[in-house]
Amino acid sequence: PQLKVSAAAMVIQKGRLLLVRRATPPWQGCWYLPAGYVEADEDPKRAAERELWEETGLQAQCNALHGAYFFDDDPRGNGLLLVYRSHLTGGELNLNGEADRADFFGADELPDPLTGAGHDRAIADWVASSTGS
Repeated sequence: PQLKVSAAAMVIQKGRLLLVRRATPPWQGCWYLPAGYVEADEDPKRAAERELWEETGLQAQCNALHGAYFFDDDPRGNGLLLVYRSHLTGGELNLNGEADRADFFGADELPDPLTGAGHDRAIADWVASSTGS
């Protein structure tokens, strides 16, 4: 099987991280960064922006790479998650059904459980960098 490439938008406002809760399997009921698979001819930054828009109705510009995370815990196959630091540029929160909740969380108030597939480690890295630990 081929390695899947996913891209995520890490949106931080006032020190709080945007997370969405997955409404469908796999990872149903778990919280994650707005993300999805990169299309064959798509720049990963654009994929992260597209997925954020599709899942939340929010628009953002993806900037620097926060991190790259290999994962082997997704039932759909192994992959690589590329996480981009992003800032909102427009839109209004409007969930599409893939996610049933969205909210901003501080480093000391993260929801449980977090999705695997690299999201948990990317979020842990954000917590470490935002708390200085």
